[in-house]
Amino acid sequence: MMLAAISFFTDYWLPAQHGEETELTVVIIILIMVSLSGMLRFWQEYYTNKGGRSIKIYGAYHRNGAPPPQL
Repeated sequence: MMLAAISFFTDYWLPAQHGEETELTVVIIILIMVSLSGMLRFWQEYYTNKGGRSIKIYGAYHRNGAPPPQL
């Protein structure tokens, strides 16, 4: 996000102050990439934790000899 802020400042804000042409393409691309990366990391962590809990539950039942619960 810091890179997007710096890019906004250098590619949009400063040129706009001097009356030059401005372009937000780079800023938008950086924001999209950071957002997609964050969402991907969230989903990976979520499913990893979900799988880990499932393995932990089934492992505890297997060690005790009881049948696992139906999920």
